[in-house]
Amino acid sequence: MTKLSRCLLLVTFLFGLLPGASAISSGERFESAVQPLQEIVNPPNTESHINSSPYVFRRSWGGEADQIMYPQGMVITDDGNLIVANSGLNRITLINQNDNTMTTIGGFGTDPGSFDWPSEVAMAADGTLFISDSGNNRVQHITIEGEVLNYWGNYGSEIGQFNNPSGIAVSGDNFVYVTDDLNDRVQKFTISGQFVNSWGSSGTGPGQFNRPEGLVIDDLGYVYILDSNNDRVQKFDANGNYSLQWGTRGWADDQLLSPDAIAIDNSGNILVADYSTRIRIFSSSGLFLGYLYEVIGLPEVPAWIRGLAVDSHGAVYVSMYNYDEINKHAPDGTYLRDWGSKTLGAGKFRFPDALALTSSGEILVPDSNNHSIQVFTPYGSVRAIIGQEGSGPGEFFVPSDVTTDSTGNIYVADGGNSRIQVFNQNWDFIREFGSEGYGDGQWDCLTSLAVDSDGNIYGLDACTEKVQKFSNTGQFLLSWIPDQGASWGPESIHIDQSDHVYVSHGVILQYDQDGKYLRSFGNYGHGIGELYVPCGFHVTSNGNLFIADAGKDEIIVLDSSGNYLYSIGSPGYHVGEFGGPKDIAVTPAGSVYVLDSANQRVQFFSPQAITPDPTTGLALNGSFENEPPLMEWTCGGKLPVNRSTISSHGSYSIRLGQPVTQTEQGMREAWAYTSIYVDPAWNRPMLTFKYRMFVNDIMDYSDFYVAIQDGAGLNHLETVMRDGFQPCTPGQPPTAAQDLGWRMGSYDLSAFKGQHIRIVFSNRNLWPQSWGIWTNVDDVRVLDAGPMPPLTGPYKANLPLIFNKKCDVPLLLNGKVLERPGIDLY
Repeated sequence: MTKLSRCLLLVTFLFGLLPGASAISSGERFESAVQPLQEIVNPPNTESHINSSPYVFRRSWGGEADQIMYPQGMVITDDGNLIVANSGLNRITLINQNDNTMTTIGGFGTDPGSFDWPSEVAMAADGTLFISDSGNNRVQHITIEGEVLNYWGNYGSEIGQFNNPSGIAVSGDNFVYVTDDLNDRVQKFTISGQFVNSWGSSGTGPGQFNRPEGLVIDDLGYVYILDSNNDRVQKFDANGNYSLQWGTRGWADDQLLSPDAIAIDNSGNILVADYSTRIRIFSSSGLFLGYLYEVIGLPEVPAWIRGLAVDSHGAVYVSMYNYDEINKHAPDGTYLRDWGSKTLGAGKFRFPDALALTSSGEILVPDSNNHSIQVFTPYGSVRAIIGQEGSGPGEFFVPSDVTTDSTGNIYVADGGNSRIQVFNQNWDFIREFGSEGYGDGQWDCLTSLAVDSDGNIYGLDACTEKVQKFSNTGQFLLSWIPDQGASWGPESIHIDQSDHVYVSHGVILQYDQDGKYLRSFGNYGHGIGELYVPCGFHVTSNGNLFIADAGKDEIIVLDSSGNYLYSIGSPGYHVGEFGGPKDIAVTPAGSVYVLDSANQRVQFFSPQAITPDPTTGLALNGSFENEPPLMEWTCGGKLPVNRSTISSHGSYSIRLGQPVTQTEQGMREAWAYTSIYVDPAWNRPMLTFKYRMFVNDIMDYSDFYVAIQDGAGLNHLETVMRDGFQPCTPGQPPTAAQDLGWRMGSYDLSAFKGQHIRIVFSNRNLWPQSWGIWTNVDDVRVLDAGPMPPLTGPYKANLPLIFNKKCDVPLLLNGKVLERPGIDLY
């Protein structure tokens, strides 16, 4: 029997039961204007979870709060904010519709406040949340800030136990109802978690269930249950007494096909979404009333709706499970806006599998379920997206690894196509070799690649457990099985500068180029310095081994003799924490990139601290003069980000967006951030910046926005500024491309001392009807402004800097527009 990869099994477990790869493609490549960046290190990290390592967290990208993966149930707060069970990322995502910011609660784990595949969220009258934590077989009761108030349940079929709890709802009289999916029943609890009663059993009769999924409760206390595999809705009173049912399997108006989402609209009608992607409207007695609308997906991949919600205005929210997207529609079905992306998102991942560095310092990440390779600058800006789903040259199906040789050629383990593809450094296709099978030159589970100094190529098959060696033209040379008593299959392969071949196989095994065993590194176990599930690893020029241990959620560092030196990280999802790290790369300068797979991101660490730049302070290259351009800044979005010669001083600024005509532009955004550690020793760290907006639209539709996020981009911490064109006549747009002139702003960062934060500048089109805006930003500084002066006048506290001009009229002197300073709190 073939041994399996623990890395694959573990990360699959962390993500729950993964659907099949979807046919989502990106085109052949996406190009960005951002230029290569150089290596710079940042201030010291004093947070304990970096352990005793000498490494400093710099930044991360990929798994920020705005990433949505396999969304399911959701609820709308009284003030219109959206709370989503973001199942694929094991967290709850909160979307503020007023300023379009997001925050998160939780992350993968079994501790209170962590989740394993949360599937539904409900809100009590006091505003607290109840979460069906499906993979942990429990219910969690939390505040909207993430504080755990209570939790109950574990695996089983006894009273108060669960087997995949899914739907959850809170009644008006404060009882919590949970559909206990694989136990085919509904359980009722008090709001404090005390069991009240349950009803249901396996079957097709009235009051019986086959995979009960969602549920809702109307104002009269009636409970409506989606009996999914019985293709029907059942209605009960508050005590579980059967009332009625409707639906049979089929495509007709009054039939259902595996219904997965249910909601109640403002008229008391029942909305049901099923596999047909149509949202049907029924009366509370089950009478078919019509269709709300049909949700459209790609022709080959129908949309799978797993959540519905209706707000106080009657707008309907739909969670598009297999498109990683939330859609909002008006009561008549008109599309309004969305969150997430139904296509490949630049800088976002869908089960990344590995990473590699090129000689120029770019980072290559196989984005396996998007069937592409993402190319990043050293600071996380997207350079290109290579490939799409397919089997032709330059196409991929679940690519699992990528590596380079000394000439710059790029090798991709195209695992789903059982082949290795070779490209030059410009991503021009050169050749491919390999096929599906078990013989020489064939692959069953091609997972990892390495290239030696002679250009020979080594591939690792985790299923057949073989290492196969090929010439640089793809000719099969030899193979061996790296089995030194390990109980699991091999995970990853690496070659050092002396052409020793290393394989992670419970421990790290070393071979020569002909497959002769030489020695092993590390010991299996859970203790300090021991290896539990070693996945990807890197051997540095001095022989140190950096090992991504997905079982212990840390990076373990051994010296050339195999002695333990230190670890980086710990389990979690915050700065410097990991969830199933699968791969690692170390630059010649010693900086470390970690593929934090279950957290869907890359984290970047540097080996030492820096002295703040004398001009811009902690915001390095905030003048945008340094070469290469835009170094120390991570840029992205669906609008371009470039360096511009429109500047407030010097030669350059950064431009968010681009000049566009005064027509509808769609919902898009351009953003740039820099990550800093706010030195707690500073008296008053002050952020200052200048910006110049060119506007086609009023601020309600298109704006310039400055925010503070936590270091990993998971939580919106503060709004610094929101600005744009504010007409003197309400609703009157500006003339096309109106120049609002240079403005300036400042903000006290003292509240964030001792924290890693992101300073994010965004240029946003907020609605599909937006006409667009583009903004130049310059002279970004974070400097110590000295001791805090006494606060006088109206400024008794450090409030957000938000422009609230009565209206936007240019200041003129002799016909020339004057520079207009922004509001300074002091």
